[in-house]
Amino acid sequence: MEAAMNNAAGAGQPTAGGAGLPGLPPVAGRAVFEAELGRLRVREKAHTREGDAIAAARRRLPMTEVDAGLTLTGPGGPAPRSSPGSRPIAQWSRLEAGRSDALGSN
Repeated sequence: MEAAMNNAAGAGQPTAGGAGLPGLPPVAGRAVFEAELGRLRVREKAHTREGDAIAAARRRLPMTEVDAGLTLTGPGGPAPRSSPGSRPIAQWSRLEAGRSDALGSN
């Protein structure tokens, strides 16, 4: 960004930002700002797309069966066992909400 601002001419000529205080960006004209903002938006969109692709891949991970004898322990100690007819405790039931087979009722 500084290279583009240092090469600017006329109204886009950078000046010391914030009365020369260290750590502040240089002051530039609107055209230089818009150009740098456009480049930054391209990078941000690519970052968002990559994050979305990672999240989609995580949702497609295969599920695995959990041993029914496993004791679930939280901050308050062991979780109570499910009683017959109650909803099973499983993360995938949240991820698959709305599907009739999400709770194993095929």
